[in-house]
Amino acid sequence: MHAVGAARARSLSHSTPVVVEFMTFRGGHHSTSDDASRYRSPALAAAAARASDPVARLRGYCVGRGWWTGAEEEAFCEGERGRVLEALEAAERVGR
Repeated sequence: MHAVGAARARSLSHSTPVVVEFMTFRGGHHSTSDDASRYRSPALAAAAARASDPVARLRGYCVGRGWWTGAEEEAFCEGERGRVLEALEAAERVGR
């Protein structure tokens, strides 16, 4: 059983709240003045990103169940790219 499932079962059986702590790997620097490569290797960061990328994990989950395809993703990304570019152009017209 996964941790969340076990926490849910415990919460239901004991009629009490349960706290589940999650650990993530920060994908980038803390700030623009931070250089994460000083305290972790690029190889470690790349391996962690591949193993825990939430977008890739969700994509794999949905593709595996037949809920999403590469063609749908490509069309979605192209549509969203267009919307972002339109918003950027509108913001640039407003000026400062």
